[in-house]
Amino acid sequence: MNSSFNVILMLVAMIFLGIEPVLYTMVMFFVSFKATNFFMVGFDYKKTVMIVSIHPEVIAKRIMKEVNRGITILHGEGGFTHNQQQILMVVVKLTQLAHIYKIIEEEDPMAFVTVQDTNDVFGRGFTEPDLVLEPPEEKEAKSEE
Repeated sequence: MNSSFNVILMLVAMIFLGIEPVLYTMVMFFVSFKATNFFMVGFDYKKTVMIVSIHPEVIAKRIMKEVNRGITILHGEGGFTHNQQQILMVVVKLTQLAHIYKIIEEEDPMAFVTVQDTNDVFGRGFTEPDLVLEPPEEKEAKSEE
């Protein structure tokens, strides 16, 4: 409702005032939106990445080792095939997203990936100091030595 009102208002303003004031107004709307978003979220953008792949173990290990992010493994089922599959969920900082894409592309170019904006994240690596994550196999190897 609000956005359709804005469109109608802009069209009426364009008829009476011309296009230049309307374009300035649209730029100010955009700047205002970005400024409000900055104060609400800040510069520390985070993304939640969901990965459906035929190689979830390899992708998960590489993300934990190379990006130093924990992985949550969700158990899912294909809606069409009803095959059981693992779905990887990882929350990353915006600066880490390209590395995640690279890992997925190298390990499974046919993976299904969704990325969502994430506003609030609590826990290790985000609100607590970063810790180096070790995959379980490396922890076991160190404890056996």
